[in-house]
Amino acid sequence: MVEGRADDLIAEQREPPVARGRAHPTGRDGAAAALVLLAALAIGLLRQGAAFTAGQVAVGLFLAAALLLALDGHPASLADLRRSPVPALLGLGAWALLDAALHDSPDRGVAPALLVAGLVAVFAVCRRLPDAGRQILLYGIVATALVVAATGWLGLAFQITPWRWDAQGVWRASSTLTYPNATAAVLVMVALLVLALSTERKRSLPLGLAATALLIGAGATGSRAGLVALLAGGLVLVALAGPRAVTRASIGPVLGAAVALAGLVPSMGTPGGTSPVWAAAGLLAGLTIGGGLTYVGPRGAVALIAGACLCGVLAVLTFGTDRLESAADHVADVRLTLESPERFEATRVAFHTFADQPLTGGGPGLVEWRWGHANGSSTTVRYVHDEYAQLTAELGLVGAALLAAALLTLAWSLWRLRSTGSRALWAGVVAGICAFAVHSAFDFVWHIPAIPLVAAALAGLVLPAGQPIDYMTKEKQ
Repeated sequence: MVEGRADDLIAEQREPPVARGRAHPTGRDGAAAALVLLAALAIGLLRQGAAFTAGQVAVGLFLAAALLLALDGHPASLADLRRSPVPALLGLGAWALLDAALHDSPDRGVAPALLVAGLVAVFAVCRRLPDAGRQILLYGIVATALVVAATGWLGLAFQITPWRWDAQGVWRASSTLTYPNATAAVLVMVALLVLALSTERKRSLPLGLAATALLIGAGATGSRAGLVALLAGGLVLVALAGPRAVTRASIGPVLGAAVALAGLVPSMGTPGGTSPVWAAAGLLAGLTIGGGLTYVGPRGAVALIAGACLCGVLAVLTFGTDRLESAADHVADVRLTLESPERFEATRVAFHTFADQPLTGGGPGLVEWRWGHANGSSTTVRYVHDEYAQLTAELGLVGAALLAAALLTLAWSLWRLRSTGSRALWAGVVAGICAFAVHSAFDFVWHIPAIPLVAAALAGLVLPAGQPIDYMTKEKQ
């Protein structure tokens, strides 16, 4: 008995201290860390995406507080630095600082390095959250995205200038993020996640309404990149969750969003002003269809669609077809086209910069993209509207390789989790991250810090807990 007790004591001394500690923070600590992290993300989304100093400082302070709360329940260790995609991200942040110093502008590497630090902090907090904390974060992100969608819709319907954007005579929803394509990037990610959850929780009226509202908000932005990202993420979701389940979960929200967006068309494309009554009628009809079809199922779908169509016909006749046709034609001419000369030119110039300095690039934030026109004028921009091209042009092959390593290791980590936890949640997270990756090839969404931080938080919802031994044991049980 004495020998056995001695062996137990020796084994306990050899066991790493973290393994004897709590695998997660306690319920109260975990909820506090989740709430503070959620506050950081919400502040970022509601304060212009944290694109400016005041928002960045606020988000940084809340992220730091969330990290401290999470570390109180599960102290940091060297294992945190080995978990993907942290090593590649830290390498990317360090290279941004070094590359800026090599170009005699060390201060220009601070912003990308701080963004990387924020991403690492989000992953660290999420890995330490208990199930209850992850639920808080999940539904908090959905609720915040709904606020973003609502502000975009209100901006169009009631001419609220900070929440709408004029481009080529077409008004587009920009919401609190102040940029339509940034709004679309967030709403598409979260909409795919909600649709995935709907495949598991059949006939859920709240999820049906949420998915419809998020799709309305995304469509109101008029973002072509958002549409491409939604289609790409939708295909991924179909592959992961099954076509039948995805179709059943999506048909109501998609039809409802289409009806609501039809009500917004006069406000988007009519030079004479907005049509709030028409927009409100479309929103009410769209939410009724989206939530109703989700809730009643196939049996009541025919009657619901027939009633909505009748109301739509009456509304069109009352409102007048001429104005609707004029607005719809104008919106289609401007937005339903693949033409984007400035984006193509900016990308071409960026690759010329890369060709001049392929190893180190032009330096983070140090290059302005300029090209001339046939009439003698020129255009100068700071962003290429393609984050992959911009990062490669600014940080060279070293930066591109580190970025590829971060994305591939994250993808591998997510793929390995396909058989653990909620399949619907996992499928929604993967579909949302894929949509964000596609959208990043068409816009400068990484330069709006709140957006990649939200993407990291979504991935963190399904990443393994900070104590891998306890997590795997729990999953096997």
